[in-house]
Amino acid sequence: MRRGVLAPTIAAGLVILLSGCVGAGTLKGRVISWDVADGSTTALCPSKKEREVIGCLFHKLNQYSYVIDEVTPEKLLEWWGASKSDAVINGRRVIVYDRSLAWRGAVIFLIIPLPLLIPLGHDEAKFVFKEERLVHVEYVEDRLTAAICGFHSEGPDGFGCTADWH
Repeated sequence: MRRGVLAPTIAAGLVILLSGCVGAGTLKGRVISWDVADGSTTALCPSKKEREVIGCLFHKLNQYSYVIDEVTPEKLLEWWGASKSDAVINGRRVIVYDRSLAWRGAVIFLIIPLPLLIPLGHDEAKFVFKEERLVHVEYVEDRLTAAICGFHSEGPDGFGCTADWH
C-alpha cells in the first residue's frame, strides 16, 4: 500500500468502528394515564418496593404487582410515605407524589450523546381513589425524542438515519 493511502485508510477504519452518530433531540415529560374499565385485566399500580408505577394484573399476585382492589389510600401511604398532596376533589381522594427529578432540555449526538439538560422540578404520580378503590393512575415520565444519522443500532443495517428515536 502506498504511504499516502495508509493514514486515510486507518482513519476511515477507526471511524467505521466507532458506534456513534450525528443528531439532536429533546427530553421532555410525557403523561401516561390509566382509568379502571370494567372487564379490564391489566392496570397501572404503585410499586410496593419503590416510587414507580408498574403494570399489574387485577387477579394475579406476584412479587412486583398487586391485585388492584388491594391498593387503598392507606396502603399507598404506607408503601410510599408522605405524599406531596392529599385532597378530596369532586368526591374522590387524589394523592400526588413526586417520583424523580424532571430532566428537561436537549441532547446533541456527535458520536457520543452530549446532554444539555437541567432539572425542572419533579415528575409526578397521581392516584385517584373512589370509595377507597383505585380508579385512576397518572404519571409523568421523561421521554427523549430525537432524529439521528450515522452508525447506530436503530438504523437500517446499522447505518442510516432514523427519526423519532427514543
